[in-house]
Order: sequence, then structure tokens, then C-alpha cells
Amino acid sequence: MKSSRRRVPFFALAIGLAAIALGSCTVILAPPSYIQISNTSNVTGTSYTLAHVYITPSTNLQSWGSDLLTPYYIFAGGSTSFAVNPGTYDIEVVDTTSYSATQYNVVVSSGTTVTSYFNGTTLAP
Repeated sequence: MKSSRRRVPFFALAIGLAAIALGSCTVILAPPSYIQISNTSNVTGTSYTLAHVYITPSTNLQSWGSDLLTPYYIFAGGSTSFAVNPGTYDIEVVDTTSYSATQYNVVVSSGTTVTSYFNGTTLAP
């Protein structure tokens, strides 16, 4: 005589175990970090438009990498933020006249926004 026990298909058991395992996991996401570039050049009496922004880890001595702003601009009085991982960065901005300003060793902590101000001649905190 055959047993009256009901068999559970293997895939159903696997799905149930996966659901139990996922239910016991907690994923903690770090709060976002940002570098904000603020164009304050209109304060100096002359307005400059930023056409290029480069942000690279300070340990990257070879290249600035890709332009993060093109095809957009940061007009005088405007600002734009870029999401980054916590770390230390070098920043270069270039205006539409090809003038560039650089800021080195900008430290960005988890969950913070660090603002660099371009006043037409320098890029500074």
C-alpha cells in the first residue's frame, strides 16, 4: 500500500527557502554623497559660463577622465551637483573661454555635499 504523504516539488521548496533567507537579510544603503559646483562669477562683476567639469579620484594622476557636464552648462549664479562615492577628489572646471580652475584633495564623506565655488578666477571651498 502506498503512503498518503504529499510530495512537494523541489522548485517550490527552493523558492520557500530563498524567501526565508531573503526575509532575514537587511540591506543597508549608504546615504548619497555629492560634489556641487556653484558658479558665483557674477559676484565679481563679470559673468562666466562653465562648459566642462572634471571630477576624478585624487589618486588618479594620469587623466581627468570624462567631462561630466557636456552638453550642459553652469551659467553665472547657477549650480549643479554630481553624485560620488565617499573619497578624496580633484576637480577641474573650464569656462567657455577655455579658462580652467582646479581644486585638489576635496574630501567627501558619506552622506554629505561638498560645494566648490567658481568666482571667475579660482575654484575654492
